[in-house]
Amino acid sequence: MRNLLNEAAFDGASIMVFVSSSGCIQIHSGPVKRIEPMVTPTAQWINVLDAGFNLHLREDMIQNAWIVRKPTADGVVTSGRGV
Repeated sequence: MRNLLNEAAFDGASIMVFVSSSGCIQIHSGPVKRIEPMVTPTAQWINVLDAGFNLHLREDMIQNAWIVRKPTADGVVTSGRGV
């Protein structure tokens, strides 16, 4: 996830992120810019700290991730899912 976010920020690529919790679903569509890692004694975090979007993800809690590429009339659409 760290590499994906860093590459998206470096390239200026737009991404779409769905983040859910028990209280709400946060959706971000567009580029990300400021990617900041943070390591504490008990956790590894990757943070997106942009004006319109904040994401705080515990990297050490990701069990798996999926990437799907689907051909469409507009070109290939790539999507992924992390758990």
